[in-house]
Amino acid sequence: MIESWLLADANAFIKHYGCRNKPQLPPRPEIIWGNVDDKSSNYPKHVFVNVCKRCNNNQEPTRDGYADIAAHTDLKVLYTRCGISFKRFYDDINNLF
Repeated sequence: MIESWLLADANAFIKHYGCRNKPQLPPRPEIIWGNVDDKSSNYPKHVFVNVCKRCNNNQEPTRDGYADIAAHTDLKVLYTRCGISFKRFYDDINNLF
């Protein structure tokens, strides 16, 4: 699920990698799916890694890269683009407080 959420905000990739062009992301990242064993499939982790590689000279993302992209993700964009899973998570957390 985390990779799906990280695929919500193209600007987070721009801020982290400094890419010149806005990366193309799935319009509804939380509903993409594919074969975990096929790196060319729409499995969320594979899509995330491929976007990172396109933004970063074919380099795989690091653990710190995941964290930095998450830190740069606009929660309003994430809330809108992942209206099933993240919206519910966000609303549930806010209702606790």
